[in-house]
Amino acid sequence: MALAHPDSREPAELARDLLEITTQMERLVGDLLVLAAADADAGPPDPTALDLEDVVLEEAARARAGSALRIDTGAVTAAPVRAHRSDVQRIVRNLLENALAHAGAQVQLRVSLDADEGRLDVLDDGPGVPDEDRDRIFDRFQRGDRARSRHAVGSGLGLAIARTLAERAGGTLELAASGSGAHFVLRLPGTGR
Repeated sequence: MALAHPDSREPAELARDLLEITTQMERLVGDLLVLAAADADAGPPDPTALDLEDVVLEEAARARAGSALRIDTGAVTAAPVRAHRSDVQRIVRNLLENALAHAGAQVQLRVSLDADEGRLDVLDDGPGVPDEDRDRIFDRFQRGDRARSRHAVGSGLGLAIARTLAERAGGTLELAASGSGAHFVLRLPGTGR
């Protein structure tokens, strides 16, 4: 495009656009590789003991740097789990990015230990998930109504990957009933299992 229309854009603007497109493409390829590995039934990586609290606080700090929305971590407490750290990071990042894309003003993160399971609740104050989409929200390439999202781009793989990785770790990821906004609940095996 730059070669076909050399005078149409400033070099810095073109470089920013190309960087953004390249970053999106890199993420899409990475997402597809995660799903391909899961489909190949490669088996989960060896789990290690980690604290869900640490991962959630790290991801919240990363997200705060790029968002004007409030990310409430006041209800994040220790929750030792057994899982692969990079998988948990990707799950939390995908859930947080989804919440930020749909939130009106804030996202709330809660972490607790419940019956030897680490539990993460991700709540946003956005429009929520319409009843007709609840059954397919975790399907691959399923994207919500773009009019309700603050982002115009997305592959529709984030929630599918989050659920796949949660299940691969022996956990679950569900969309909970919510009066308003969306409420996702992640459960991972505790260290006592």
